[in-house]
Amino acid sequence: MNSHEASNGLIDLLSKEQNFSTADELAKKMNLSSKSIYRLITRINNSEKSKGNDYLIIAERGKGIRLNNSVNKNIASIEDPINRLTPFSRRNQVLMELLYNSPKEIRISRLYDKYYVSDSVISNDEIYINNWLSKFCLKIKRFQRTMSVIGDEKAIRQAISFLFSLSGNHDLNGLFVKDSKAYKKQDSDFVYCQIQKIEKELGTVIPHPYDINIFSHILILINRYRKVGNKNINGLGTLNKEETEFVLMHEKIYHIAKEISKNIESYIGKKLLDADSYYIFEYLLSSRTVSPDTVPINTDQRVITIADDYLDLVSKFLGRKKDFTDIRNDLINHIKPMLNRIKYSLNVKNNLLKQIKSEYYEVFAAVQEATKIIEKKERIPEISNDEVGFLALYFAQSLERTLPRIRVLIMCTTGVGTAELLKVKVARSFANLDIVSVVSEREFRQIRSPDIDLVISTIPISDSKIPLVVVSAIFKNSDKQIVSDEVEKIERKKVSIY
Repeated sequence: MNSHEASNGLIDLLSKEQNFSTADELAKKMNLSSKSIYRLITRINNSEKSKGNDYLIIAERGKGIRLNNSVNKNIASIEDPINRLTPFSRRNQVLMELLYNSPKEIRISRLYDKYYVSDSVISNDEIYINNWLSKFCLKIKRFQRTMSVIGDEKAIRQAISFLFSLSGNHDLNGLFVKDSKAYKKQDSDFVYCQIQKIEKELGTVIPHPYDINIFSHILILINRYRKVGNKNINGLGTLNKEETEFVLMHEKIYHIAKEISKNIESYIGKKLLDADSYYIFEYLLSSRTVSPDTVPINTDQRVITIADDYLDLVSKFLGRKKDFTDIRNDLINHIKPMLNRIKYSLNVKNNLLKQIKSEYYEVFAAVQEATKIIEKKERIPEISNDEVGFLALYFAQSLERTLPRIRVLIMCTTGVGTAELLKVKVARSFANLDIVSVVSEREFRQIRSPDIDLVISTIPISDSKIPLVVVSAIFKNSDKQIVSDEVEKIERKKVSIY
């Protein structure tokens, strides 16, 4: 998501809210950090100010964030979102419609008239779409003024699932509340009910992102049958000998999958193919459904070996004594369904991947290097960066738990009065800071070899050997952002060396 899309997304979101929303609530809905929300607000408001307008977004302490009702005229474009679509978004929408209707032919006018684009744009889109589909061994069939997607049913669903993951929806309770052609509120409620049934049968909670993975698969299944019916769904055969034997090893989970299939048949009024029960079974096997505090007694020794190899290799590549044993059970419980996902070519999109690579680049690189060795040793097919990112998070969390706190000095001209006020405000805003002392400029210059990570000062010091940020004594929101950015840099450095 680029900054333009993010800004429009935030405005769209706020335009639907009647009351104030907190930054955390908005961040969760947009899959961003709270800091990113505040940066977007600053960018949007500065843009409006440069045009001579009032701030478009209001942020009030103790209340939250909302649109400025007096300047709602500035967001008239929200009422026509189609005209604001980027080429990326337009192509994804066209792709989704083609995939859902495959192998049915769709008139190009039906696909494109609403976007008001030229024939050359449509031709460029077709090249892009064909290249994208080739990753799933699918292709576009063009006949006169129609288009259709041709290929194996399982590949079609994988492609739809991948597009679904790009939508950025991560809150199971909040998915698909709008009534639309592709997804309807009642479908969402039905699928959510099925997941609750699964959890009840298994006696556990299916955590994110596995809940979203199953959720999207069942929605895709429902809408595929609704669009084209079982006669037009190709490539789903009966179970082979190996699959039949595998089912017998996991009878309880397969029984649950069969029950869900019957519920879907009753809901849509159409008979599912036998293979659909098996695919639901695969998704259940590929989801983490065990307690994070324990390792099941029947866990495959191969899974434990892989987890231990990761612990040893990542510790070695990071060049530190830490053995990461605190995450061993978590890692074992994650790797078991991960291997199933790889076996069945089930993609779980990691929407935090970009942030993980940025914030924990050394950890990600170490896990990536360990993965290459383990793939070769265990003869595992290539593990995607999405999966590497999930694994890296466990190691990053372990490092964060043992990360030393940041030691801070508060400084002003005299070291009294304003500095004491600043100390109180900083302590209230940042729980992870240890404020060692409040000093004057003179006292600061006399300190020798201080064990300090950051100086928060009301006066500039050009020759400070310690990272220093200058803020006002009243510690405004803009000052908090400056300190927050610097603290983030220090934390990142500590993670990389600790």
